[in-house]
Order: sequence, then structure tokens, then C-alpha cells
Amino acid sequence: EFDMFITSAARLARRKQWYQRRVREICIAGESGGGYICTGACVMLAQNDESHLIKLAMPAIPMVDDYAFSDPGAMTLEERNNHTVMRQVWRMIAADMDQQAEDPLLFPGKASDEIMAKFPPTVLV
Repeated sequence: EFDMFITSAARLARRKQWYQRRVREICIAGESGGGYICTGACVMLAQNDESHLIKLAMPAIPMVDDYAFSDPGAMTLEERNNHTVMRQVWRMIAADMDQQAEDPLLFPGKASDEIMAKFPPTVLV
């Protein structure tokens, strides 16, 4: 998901002629699942030292962690009623859930402080 999302923005920014005229005009955004993709793209950009290609990231209520896999007893009623579906969604996204459980590309909220410090300017809504 993240590759396709950032490829378009990064491709524009990498075009030297375009980039010289429009320095840092590219913003990325998304809500809920789109916020997940936006935040994951920030992780990938940071890992590749390419955050400078993005002027602003605005993930809104992004899905960024493995909360659905926590104790349902501590969840609100609505969360408890939906956590099994969310678990299935995460398992479909992951290639290997056990191997990727700590991977910030699967769960962007698990990105290290060092990676998050390299994010493009970000407004979390």
C-alpha cells in the first residue's frame, strides 16, 4: 500500500525540472484506513531519508497500532464488538503477522523515536 501511495508523490518530487519550480508543495493525507496508509508512507519516507519530498502529512484518526490484539476486557463496548473484524483486517494486510508484529510498516505506531523524528512535518488529526 505505502509503495503505491508514495510512488506518485515521490515520482513528482524526483522530477528535477518539476521539483525546482515547486519545492516542497506535495502534501499527503488520509482518514482512518487512509490515515494508516499516510502514516505508513511517512515511516517509509523516513526509513529511506526521503521525507524532504513531502511538505506536510495529515493522517486523520489513523489506524496505527495493534490495539485490536489487546485484551478485549479493557476495550469500550464498541471496540469489543469490532475487534475480531479488525484482527482479521490486520491479518489480511500482513504477509506474516508473527514476523511483522513489531514492524512499523505494518503498525506505524511502533516506529522508533528516531524514525518518527525523520517524518515530514505532520499534523495528526
